[in-house]
Amino acid sequence: MHRLPLTDELKYEFLEPSHHPLAIRLSKWYVARKLDKDLKIRHFETEGGDSLKDLIAQGDGILLAPNHSDHADAALMYELGRGIGHPFYFMATHGIFRGVNRYVLPRIGCFPVDREGTDKRALRKSMEILTEGSAPLVIFPEGEIYRLNDKITPLREGVSAVASMAARKAAEGRRIWVVPVGIKYRFPGDVDPLPWMTRMIGELEGRFSWREAKGMPIQDRIYRYASGMLSLKEIETYGEVRGGSVRERVIAMRNEVLDRIESEIGVCSATARGQTVPERVKECRRRILETLESPATSPDRIAILKRSLDDLFFVIQLYSYPGDYVMSRPTCERAAEILIKFKQDALGKDLDRARHEVPRDARIIIGEPIDVRQFLAEATAKIDPLNGESGGSTIVKPKPARKAHGALTDHLEHRLQCLLDLGCPGRPLPGCEHLV
Repeated sequence: MHRLPLTDELKYEFLEPSHHPLAIRLSKWYVARKLDKDLKIRHFETEGGDSLKDLIAQGDGILLAPNHSDHADAALMYELGRGIGHPFYFMATHGIFRGVNRYVLPRIGCFPVDREGTDKRALRKSMEILTEGSAPLVIFPEGEIYRLNDKITPLREGVSAVASMAARKAAEGRRIWVVPVGIKYRFPGDVDPLPWMTRMIGELEGRFSWREAKGMPIQDRIYRYASGMLSLKEIETYGEVRGGSVRERVIAMRNEVLDRIESEIGVCSATARGQTVPERVKECRRRILETLESPATSPDRIAILKRSLDDLFFVIQLYSYPGDYVMSRPTCERAAEILIKFKQDALGKDLDRARHEVPRDARIIIGEPIDVRQFLAEATAKIDPLNGESGGSTIVKPKPARKAHGALTDHLEHRLQCLLDLGCPGRPLPGCEHLV
């Protein structure tokens, strides 16, 4: 995974977004070239573009919520907006607003958010766009790029919270919609990714001074390399290699590191374990960054906390590796994603050497819009599921707003996964045709 700077490394500053006509025109060629040359997107198609145009024409507030598995996602969403004649606004982590991006991105509709805390300025801008603006807002609800194109990771509640607040604030007659968007990547039929993938796993094995495992299926080489990486980290952390499957060892290490950090900074692990890993990591990072800002923090304590920040990034890296992702559906697409993740983690910041090198096709699937106000009303006043009746009159008391956010988050997560399950399952790895 690519580690973006936190607020202690890159000072956060809100930048007002706009749709500058000249910047929008010039971006047409830049984005097209980036998709073709850097991101290897040879062709993309959109399903549901006309329905989105009709929804925009109604003048309501629209929040587009795509999955986020690849660095091409944002460029594809930008092209979608430009193609239908309605440039979008984008909320993005403040860590990418560096160098020329700090000047260009706000002029094509992007604004930064500090994901480590409560960013009131970004929240106010989101409210303004949804309740008063005429252009859709794009927020990636997964938060990170996990490179799992077939699998939705647990969504953060930020998208649902923003949509819910906008629905409550919007004027009478203006509806707020959340639109799930699935982005799928597949290798074209006339492209063979196996030579590139074989070369990549060979380079990775070479970092361990391993001989090339000729004749071994590539999926077995992937899991052998994963076990090797994990064993080295276990030796560093525990002084020995642990037993169990790769998946079991990943989960155990991630939980132990998180428990240790939470204990050090005063977070109750028993309470935290009811949250997702990204939520636990976010809370730990928030507390650490607050402590780092205090002038009373000693140099020794600062060193410990900065090491904990590195360990938290390692936890997210572990979280991004579901142990059965390739074996549960052994396709070239899934294997390529894991290999790129391996290479990124092995090379650190060298992203240029950890990306797709063969052409891909992309498919943007626009799902059915969710009327936020209607959904929340139904979520806060529905039949008690313990009653077991589908048409009874027993009504539970309205749920707190946070629970309603959670219901909307779960619903959006389900809808996104359904979109990703549509269409071609991917190209089977050699010998695995019967498993896909």
